[in-house]
Amino acid sequence: MTFELKLLDKIALIESRVGKLARKANKFLDIDPFKLNVLYTLRGQRIGIAGRNSDGLFINLNSFVLNSDSWKVLLDEVLPHEYAHIVCMIRPSLGYMHDEGWKRICVFLGGNGQRVASDIEFRYTVGKTYRYSTDEGEKVLVSERRHNRIQEGKIFLKVGNRMINKMNRFEVA
Repeated sequence: MTFELKLLDKIALIESRVGKLARKANKFLDIDPFKLNVLYTLRGQRIGIAGRNSDGLFINLNSFVLNSDSWKVLLDEVLPHEYAHIVCMIRPSLGYMHDEGWKRICVFLGGNGQRVASDIEFRYTVGKTYRYSTDEGEKVLVSERRHNRIQEGKIFLKVGNRMINKMNRFEVA
């Protein structure tokens, strides 16, 4: 018997995990409590992002991943990763971006210390999802709209130091 969580249940679990991360950071890293906005409006290839805006500190999570079968990666990898960025924003002496200091904080908070989440594949909700292969064998997912623009030669994607254009192999994911 499989049990599928509803969207509101997933959000409640995410909010609970953020609370646990905050308590751990407060207790062991002496980070004072602060208001953190958790948003679910991120789209595209990024799974999560941490930052600061006029409303304060935030973590924005990818809504496509939240609605996919791979949503648990948000709890297990993405939240500790992004929360480590928040901690480093508050206390820059602890680390910056993806340096060794940030990595220590990420692992301490329960993350894997990696720069990107584990192999996660999700489907775009509108249209088809395409999987492109780089010359080095790396796989990149793109939406149907972006795929069409790549094939028309109007855009390309930069993946690391490599480019994806209409000459790269692709398949429907």
